[in-house]
Amino acid sequence: MELLSQLPVRKIKLYGFFFLLCLYGFTVNAQNTYTIYDDDNLVPNGSHLKDVNNDLNKFIGTWKTSVGNREYIFNLIKKGRFFSGLWQ
Repeated sequence: MELLSQLPVRKIKLYGFFFLLCLYGFTVNAQNTYTIYDDDNLVPNGSHLKDVNNDLNKFIGTWKTSVGNREYIFNLIKKGRFFSGLWQ
């Protein structure tokens, strides 16, 4: 308690303000996550869309189709992006 009695009241308020500011910083989310089923009109541009129920897994693989005399082959993979110091 001697340390607190030596500090002026103004410094104590300043330290308290910075402490509360730091606590607030831990509670703020930087980016909202939306599911792939959310309405496109409600999702802001640049938002993070996530397949939370793994519904897109059924489309992984090689898909073939023919249109007229042309054949199209699509190879779909699922690749996650994780931050490891640098985006790759």
